[in-house]
Amino acid sequence: MTTEFATDLVRYFELLAGLTGIVCYYKKQQSIWFWFAIFLLCLFGFESLGHWFGTHKLYKYNTIMYKWIVVPLIFLVYHLCYNRILVKKYKPAVIVSFCIFTILALFENLMLAGKHYYSISFAISYGSIAISFFSLVYFFQLVKSDDILYFKKLMPFWFCLALLLFWVGSLPDLFFINSFGNNVKTTLAIAYRWIFIILNYIMYLLFTIGFICSKPK
Repeated sequence: MTTEFATDLVRYFELLAGLTGIVCYYKKQQSIWFWFAIFLLCLFGFESLGHWFGTHKLYKYNTIMYKWIVVPLIFLVYHLCYNRILVKKYKPAVIVSFCIFTILALFENLMLAGKHYYSISFAISYGSIAISFFSLVYFFQLVKSDDILYFKKLMPFWFCLALLLFWVGSLPDLFFINSFGNNVKTTLAIAYRWIFIILNYIMYLLFTIGFICSKPK
């Protein structure tokens, strides 16, 4: 299986997770997890559009879409979820974190656009560290509460587990993505690409499992 085919398959894991979330939470549409499932379907739409851009060699529009829409939207939604599931004293930190990410993203998009091959890697690298930190905060929060007794039925547990595994594992690839951009055929770049793809599979499968296990009664 080629990396191109494996990468294209990721969006169907997104679709699976999104549809599962909607089916499990359609009777509880006020829940943030119902809207998180909607977000996953939106990601599937963006990935499909990106695939169409790629097949028609419209790489410029693909890059613009990911740098200005997809990546900021992803981190906005993640921070909104953390703002909902973390205790009150951490909410200001979540807001500040997203502001820092936004400033970094704007700086890279506006000031380093000609130097960066594909992605806003500084902003994403910061974002991955922030997401990992907030996931760990949630787990410490969980351990100290009675919710630990039925953690498998909690969507926030699966959400944080999925993001922690994905972003910690992907950090090297995301940090050096602009360096790999012009050397995509090197052994190291291909290895990191496969790790990134597999971590995507794991993350979306964990989201899917979380929706099923936490299905409102």
